[in-house]
Amino acid sequence: MGFSRGATEVGAFDHCDVRRVRYGIGRSSAGQGSGARVAGRAIDAGSASRSAKSPWIGRGRHTQGAVSVDASVRVCWLVLCRLARHRHLNPIIVDNGSIGNSACCVQSSAAWLTGARESRFEAETAKEAEAVRLSRDTQAGGYRLLTAAELKKMIDEGKPMVLVDTMPYDASYRKEHIPGAKNFLFPVPRMSSWDAKETDGKTEADFTALLGEDKDKPVVFYCGFVKCTRSDNGAAWARKLGYTQVYRFPGGLFAWKGADFPLEAVQ
Repeated sequence: MGFSRGATEVGAFDHCDVRRVRYGIGRSSAGQGSGARVAGRAIDAGSASRSAKSPWIGRGRHTQGAVSVDASVRVCWLVLCRLARHRHLNPIIVDNGSIGNSACCVQSSAAWLTGARESRFEAETAKEAEAVRLSRDTQAGGYRLLTAAELKKMIDEGKPMVLVDTMPYDASYRKEHIPGAKNFLFPVPRMSSWDAKETDGKTEADFTALLGEDKDKPVVFYCGFVKCTRSDNGAAWARKLGYTQVYRFPGGLFAWKGADFPLEAVQ
């Protein structure tokens, strides 16, 4: 499996196009042929594009002769190209002229694509776990969710609400918070019973005083990001105390910044 002796070529694949083909690939014999056939597509060396989207490695490294690729390598290339098209990837195939290194190159590219594919699957598994946990926390807490855009709209419209930042004061709130937010610390682990040691010494009565007497007024809680569950604790406790319009903004500060919305600091 691999290239014939005496040929060195650098090729980049962009959705199954070989952007630079100097000598015959495929059915040519050593020392003959000026055309190419890769993955079933004929390539003319004279008209091959030099404007590849992928960078060339070792530009211009080639010798006289031809490249001969057997059916096994062509099948590997076809698979790689189709994987690249499906995954929107752009693998670079590099060959230094020896049979062993040609095979190694194909194997390395296949391993690279497989690794990218597996990484995406693992990432999807993590997203699923995060989504399920968020859904279950929301159901258990009895509150509703808001996106960054929805919260910004409520603020811009001047809708009456109590906006609560549940992050540590010195480490976070003092440096940056959503405009108009009040600070009340909650812990990350679920707080089933009130523990003042976890709320910076503040009591349940202090929390009620912050939210106000009108239990039909919207109250919104946020923390740092989706995995942070400080805001879940705050929202769940507001529901326990009888507040009816309780919202959690799970994306928190990260999502707010991602949306390029303004923040303010304690002056």
